[in-house]
Amino acid sequence: MENWRLAPSPDSPRKHVKSTAVVKYSSVQSYANFALLQCNTDLNLPPSNWLSSSAESYGLQYVSPHSSGFSSFRMAHMFPDCVGEVDVVSDAENIKKLLKIPYSKGPVSMMVHRIENTLLIDEFDIHKHLLRTAETEWEWLKKFFFDHVLKSLNDKEKRLFHKNNSRCALQQKSLMSKFLYHSLAVSEPKNEESEMQENNMEDIDAPLPEENLPDPTFNHKFARNVVWTFEDIQMLIGTDMPIFWDTTHPCISLRLRDMSKPINVLTGIDYWLDNLMCNVPELVMCYHLDGLVQKYELIKTEDLPHMENSKFSPKVIRDVAQNILSFLKSNATKAGHTYWLFKGKDDDVVKLYDLTSLCTDVMDDKGQNPFTVPVAMLLYRVARNMKHSSDGRRQQGTIRMLLKNCLTLLVKEKYPQIVTSAHYMMSDLYVPADTDPASPGLDGPLNDEDCGNCDQNGMEDEGKSSEDDNLFEGSLNSSSSVPVKALCVSTPDTGCQSAANDESKFSSPPPVCGGVEERCKMALQHVALGLQCLQYFDTSDQDDIRRQEGVQENSQFQQEIPKMARPFQAIPMPYSPLSPQKENGKQPEISGPVSTGTVKKKKKERNVPMPAGSKTKGENAGTKGEGSSPKVLLCKSRTETMPTWQQPENSDKMSWNIHLKTLLYEKACLVYVTLAESDYIAENYGRSLKYIVHVLHVLPVLSALASSSSSSGLRSYLLGRAGDCCFMIVQGWAQVDTHREDYAQCTSLDRDIVVEIDKDMAVLGISLESRADDLLDVIPKTIDSIEQMLQTSCCCYQKALALEPHDQQKNNLQRRLGNIHNELGVLFMNLAAARYQEEMKQQQEKCHESVFQKLFSQSLYHLESGVKAFDAVRDEANLALLHSNTGRLMRMRAHFYSPDSSDRHSELAGQERHFYNKALSSYQKAVQVLGSWKNNPTVWDTVIWELSTTLFTMATLLQDFPAQNNKSLEEAEREVVEYLMRALKYCDLDTPGPRQPVYQFRAATIHHRLASLYHKSYR
Repeated sequence: MENWRLAPSPDSPRKHVKSTAVVKYSSVQSYANFALLQCNTDLNLPPSNWLSSSAESYGLQYVSPHSSGFSSFRMAHMFPDCVGEVDVVSDAENIKKLLKIPYSKGPVSMMVHRIENTLLIDEFDIHKHLLRTAETEWEWLKKFFFDHVLKSLNDKEKRLFHKNNSRCALQQKSLMSKFLYHSLAVSEPKNEESEMQENNMEDIDAPLPEENLPDPTFNHKFARNVVWTFEDIQMLIGTDMPIFWDTTHPCISLRLRDMSKPINVLTGIDYWLDNLMCNVPELVMCYHLDGLVQKYELIKTEDLPHMENSKFSPKVIRDVAQNILSFLKSNATKAGHTYWLFKGKDDDVVKLYDLTSLCTDVMDDKGQNPFTVPVAMLLYRVARNMKHSSDGRRQQGTIRMLLKNCLTLLVKEKYPQIVTSAHYMMSDLYVPADTDPASPGLDGPLNDEDCGNCDQNGMEDEGKSSEDDNLFEGSLNSSSSVPVKALCVSTPDTGCQSAANDESKFSSPPPVCGGVEERCKMALQHVALGLQCLQYFDTSDQDDIRRQEGVQENSQFQQEIPKMARPFQAIPMPYSPLSPQKENGKQPEISGPVSTGTVKKKKKERNVPMPAGSKTKGENAGTKGEGSSPKVLLCKSRTETMPTWQQPENSDKMSWNIHLKTLLYEKACLVYVTLAESDYIAENYGRSLKYIVHVLHVLPVLSALASSSSSSGLRSYLLGRAGDCCFMIVQGWAQVDTHREDYAQCTSLDRDIVVEIDKDMAVLGISLESRADDLLDVIPKTIDSIEQMLQTSCCCYQKALALEPHDQQKNNLQRRLGNIHNELGVLFMNLAAARYQEEMKQQQEKCHESVFQKLFSQSLYHLESGVKAFDAVRDEANLALLHSNTGRLMRMRAHFYSPDSSDRHSELAGQERHFYNKALSSYQKAVQVLGSWKNNPTVWDTVIWELSTTLFTMATLLQDFPAQNNKSLEEAEREVVEYLMRALKYCDLDTPGPRQPVYQFRAATIHHRLASLYHKSYR
């Protein structure tokens, strides 16, 4: 090529610098095709394609250093997965300015924020924000600046805060822009290399416009966002450097130099760093005189530090990068604080001010610092993204720390959506949405600072460590400094030393751990705080209006970028139309399609990052499972339980309220059920029953919010467990006082949640009579008696059985219901027996039947109900036992109708014989159900013994008190012999066991009675 010269490579040995760059996002479709300009081409003349929209697709609109505003926040929102992983997020220009500190005498002014282990660095224009703004703006920082910084500078240094917008500087910018457009080839066929590089760029959607950014009206989008690894430092940077290619050089950068002026070190460092940040291996230098092209020179990136008149040491740049990062990370340690990195002109010291601590007296509230809300929003965004990732379980401690700092920074009255969502996610850290209440897997001692009580702002007591001091308290060590010379000092292990110093001051947060009860209580604290925060949703509308007005007021102070006319386009001029009708007729044709297209694009962008869990009421209604286990009934996938993070539209506040309220109440249900299961396993049945009552209290509100009835399977499960608790309380009646105390206990946290539930019930129009289908009325307020608990258990099982949709669980509930019916039948039977004995002791006369008829009837009802329940599930063993108990009841009733044994003279007849026969029938049914001894030896032995006893008792009564008139003597003796032989038949004399001696004695007695009977008949 003509006028193309390869710069000679210096002979001096050079040490390779570790540098890699990975493009995360690129708005440039492909590299620009490079066209070599002829000698004496006049760059002062604009090319035909200058500032054309087609050329802008190659990123040529930003051709010189410029202000990108507080771009680190926007980049962090674009790539929340990088926050915490990279060391720095910043504009490439800021990084270059920091690395050139030892070589430059110019001032440095940057704002630094820390999000976990990542530093957000932004240029802070002192002239724009402090010297040009109104007195009320940035008032908290102006006082500090004028009192501590400006006074120490002379008049000449004060003028250095102005941007260089001189005529000469603007001409240089224009010349560089024209040169790049001149260098753009007319035909631009893509080669395979450029297509491969384009396809390798990660394809993500453009970032959403953030409402809560420090400077929301400044919306600069970088041509590329790159993760740059420089030695051991990883940075997420934004860069606008145009990249070209041609047939022999697939990736080059273009630079324009005036041959009359020598290149300096700062320019050389700029070129070198720009190429490293974009992985560009070569640089093409175009030399000109007064805008006329003279020659080209091709320079490899690794040769740039050794150019004549601009030599510098890459090792020094590496040391500066490591030392400045170590200095910042060692001193900017508090998340949520705003730090100001400042160096005046010709200063030998770089200072770092903790503005949040130093300006405490000036800031009336948290809203004074414009960085507070953006930092809090970013903390929330990063925490949500981290929690949503596949590695979220391992990073729970970090997520908790991010959310705690977010909650500390935000005022809940102004930002109720984010605060509520953060509280929900905090509760989900302690009790995840996929927790199985029957086996939560949350064991372990709680060893972090979250065990304290919540204060009025909704934050936990974080202990007394210096790292957890209040974010807005002053500090004695609120400023630090480092000499510029120290930034160039190199040690053998600079990287390791800096990492060690950083780790000593910013240790990783402790993991989230603790026992089931501790974690559940922490989760409930955040649920209660989240519910209390929902009341501010309506009042936040006025804050939105105020914030929008503030944005409009700030727009007039934005930096004005020189606007250049486009060639071959008319300059638009303001005018008044001559005819209003024409204006009305034509205006929609011009502005209509543009407006519509803009709205559609915004809607499309706005839908990109919406999580799967952001559902409408109808969608939420169908997410609950209909399974029978607590895990299936309560657990959801992580994507279904993640709150949205974007600030909602004013018209969407109600759906936000319902969405978050639904999530919080679902979390409360999960936590209470987990506590109920845990306490049930620990045999704390009173406490377990209390937690079930809390869940039943929540369900009506949850059903109304979801616009459908709550899961019948869940309600069936809860009622079944409530029945179990009542039954187990009866089984351990000796500890009933402990159970009463646990059941009656109500913590302040529970009361807070109940207050919110009652408020929502009133708003939703849910009456106390109709809530949860009267499920709460089934469970009594206090624990009074055994009968009460058994009756409650029976009612719970009956309602659970009616609600249960699964056959397998229905069978389980049928067995439990049959067991409770048996317990109630035996209870009333024993009450009748005890009452009978008591009456017999107190008076001589026989008690009347009406006294015991109710008890007998209740006992028979429950025993028969139990028989039906066990018969429905074909439970032979329990069915036989119920028949046996029914036989026992019949014998007791027969005994009630028998004459007094002391003066009995009548035979076995009437009601007495009737009930004995019914007892025999019940025992025989039990034997028929069992079939044989092998099926259930224990139950078989019990039933056979009772049957033998009944037969023996009837035979004894028939023999001792024979019938007088109804039967002949021979018939009476035959009947006695029949009953005695049947009783003898069921005496098991061969099987060894505890009943064998009793059987032997009874058999001997039967043989003796038979002998006496036969002897008497023969005599």
